Amino acid sequence: MTGPSRLAAVSMGAAMLLAAAAAPAQLPDTEPHAFVPVDRAIAGLARASGRDEAIRAAREILDAAEDALSAFSAPDQVRDATYARYLAALSEVDALAVRCDNGYRCDTDDRGNTGVVYFDGLVAAYGRVWEARSRLSAATAAYVEAVGIAGAAEAHERAARFRRYADRMRRLRGHSDRTLARQQALIRASNAENDALNALHDRAIAAHVEANRAALAAFGRAARALSTAAERLTDDSRPGAAGAIRAVGRAERAAAAAADPAVWNDGNRTDAALEELITAARETVAALESH
Repeated sequence: MTGPSRLAAVSMGAAMLLAAAAAPAQLPDTEPHAFVPVDRAIAGLARASGRDEAIRAAREILDAAEDALSAFSAPDQVRDATYARYLAALSEVDALAVRCDNGYRCDTDDRGNTGVVYFDGLVAAYGRVWEARSRLSAATAAYVEAVGIAGAAEAHERAARFRRYADRMRRLRGHSDRTLARQQALIRASNAENDALNALHDRAIAAHVEANRAALAAFGRAARALSTAAERLTDDSRPGAAGAIRAVGRAERAAAAAADPAVWNDGNRTDAALEELITAARETVAALESH
């Protein structure tokens, strides 16, 4: 075929946690409930009278924070793992995409429309990419379930439709006007499904980021409360004052770093920030108790 077909290119944008929508999302019930004791312990520290009572209250904040970290860690690992599987499925779609920049010969017609030039294996190529999209939709369903929002059933249904599109496209061999029109109709339907899949993915990303933000905010409040208490209770004339001052600085730095939205948007940075917050909290309480 010397002229271009009317087949549109299949495209899929790269998915990154950093590109998450800012809309708030619903967290799994267990996680926000786990942060309530942290805030209750912080309030207890604010009410404490006397040094000994304040140090006991600081220990209660640390205990509550460690319990909350345990409650957060298990679902967080599932979220991160399912997101990694989503990214692997997305990479497969990108590798198979029928696009001019993906090794397919393209041409431009007299109206300025660029498309992939027909060849005998073109419908099979579309079939392969739609099978991959089906797997991507199934991976999205798992991710949606992991972040605790609605839409998993919708994603599974979409996966089945992508498989049907693949089967239909493989049967549409040749490049007559009638066949090309039917191919175009399937491509439009697939692209519409893909737009909806991307929108669902964006909602899942927003929920994932919100889970990270909520955890980091709770642990940041705990670190700030402990650093404030340590600063107030530290007596420079007593042994251990230098250690307490170092702990105060570490807790403050950890809380400031955890407040950065770029940290919420990156699972690895969230994990590192949480580890630093809980380590700083332990160090601060230990310095208080020994000082």
